[in-house]
Amino acid sequence: VEDLVRIRYPRDMMIYARSNQGDQEEHLKNLRDTVQDILKSHGLSMEKEESYSYMTVTVCKEEDELRFADWGYYVDAGKCYATICFLSLEDYNRASGENLTLDPDEMYIQRVNGEEWKDALVIGEKTWKIKGEVSGLDSAQKDVSLMENIYYLILPGKEGVEEIRSAANKALGVWEQEDYYLSFDLAEKKEIIGQEITQAVFINGNYGGYLENRDEEKEAFHALYGGLFFLGLFLGFMFLMATVLVIYYKQVSEGYEDHQRFVIMQKVGMSKAEVRKTINTQIRIVFLLPVLVAGLHIAFAYPMMTRLLCLLNMVNQELFFYATVITYLVYLLFYAMVYKLTARTYYRLVRW
Repeated sequence: VEDLVRIRYPRDMMIYARSNQGDQEEHLKNLRDTVQDILKSHGLSMEKEESYSYMTVTVCKEEDELRFADWGYYVDAGKCYATICFLSLEDYNRASGENLTLDPDEMYIQRVNGEEWKDALVIGEKTWKIKGEVSGLDSAQKDVSLMENIYYLILPGKEGVEEIRSAANKALGVWEQEDYYLSFDLAEKKEIIGQEITQAVFINGNYGGYLENRDEEKEAFHALYGGLFFLGLFLGFMFLMATVLVIYYKQVSEGYEDHQRFVIMQKVGMSKAEVRKTINTQIRIVFLLPVLVAGLHIAFAYPMMTRLLCLLNMVNQELFFYATVITYLVYLLFYAMVYKLTARTYYRLVRW
């Protein structure tokens, strides 16, 4: 849970805001000033700040061209679409702490989900060269669980974003607005600060949007996943016990049936060592087949399991792999214990 909360909420406070009027850069500055004034009144400051303005557009990629159209068009036409967040290099460098440069016709890409794009892209009437992939925006990783193609395109300046806005407006007939993202860590008073920012920015201010407080969201995550964890333990234990009991009593019932057969086999010359070896072989087959089939099922289902867990913000593949291996080993441990118990009981029933 701590891992998925860290990925979904990279900072203590995350503000998503929008204003439909005035200079967009000025709005972002005013938003930061408002938040900083609230923090100063409590003797606090932003830690690990990440802030930028961006424009989100849904596009369809056909070969090396991005085409703007209504989202319903992609669904009706069955075409592949992607969500693109455009932002300026200036904002990217400030948010990431890097110092990258671009020529007027170049762009960087930060890929969240989706295939790799190379060489160049045609957007509107302009061809943009892809200079490379970057990964400086921590906030981008929170979108991994959305399971759709998501890209952040970093353009040379505000003029580049305006070019994209004009192309989208021409194609869609609507004027796309920029959104503002501001996130930071806090040392203390997170609940109070969150309430005051919501009041000043979204209730009394001129912004639409919302604020996410990681501590508050963490409580909701613990409630949800704690319930799922209990349910998983309960069902796992119940099905494991049911499996063990079915196999155990199946072997016990067969032990009574096989008693006379083994007596006959010894009378025709089979030694006790051979009888024990036959019994052990039979029990191993009965016990090992379910374990091996379970492992085979996990191996084939693993890719789909990882994608399903992404929907629950569980995107740490390494953690999930080790958890799966440990679970399987616990499964084997239970089986080994029951195997020894069953083998001893079965041998006692069939001996003469």
